[in-house]
Amino acid sequence: MRASELDSFRDWAVLSADRSNIAIHMRAVAFSGKRISATPA
Repeated sequence: MRASELDSFRDWAVLSADRSNIAIHMRAVAFSGKRISATPA
């Protein structure tokens, strides 16, 4: 795998993880009623 392909895959994986984490986080917030906490970048 070339470095450029690895970078593209990493970017895609990070974006996918961000979407999943946001969905899970919002669901947890809605379920628990807790305030939205800042997530590490």
